[in-house]
Amino acid sequence: MELLDSQQVRLKRLFPGATYRAAAKAIQLPFPKAGRNVTDPQLRDVDLVQWVADFIATMFDVDGIDVTGGGDRDDQGAQKRVISVGGAQGKGKPSRTSDRTSRRSRR
Repeated sequence: MELLDSQQVRLKRLFPGATYRAAAKAIQLPFPKAGRNVTDPQLRDVDLVQWVADFIATMFDVDGIDVTGGGDRDDQGAQKRVISVGGAQGKGKPSRTSDRTSRRSRR
């Protein structure tokens, strides 16, 4: 992806440690943590997916989304956009979790 000069400045300001590689058209981000201290744990699972969604919304001026589907209305009463973090669930394919569970039960 190509970043305009203003987007490169925004990246450096909002996400210290992030780098943009123009030749490769790639953004490299440090792994997000639950706080600012070195000993704070790295984000995982839904928190990590929400952080990535917030990053995309911030950098590319798109509407933010709630990956958990927590509420269906935002502060202004508009319908929230929600993305699924369940992968292939609901499409006739088992999730990785159910694969692991079924393998354990077979032992």
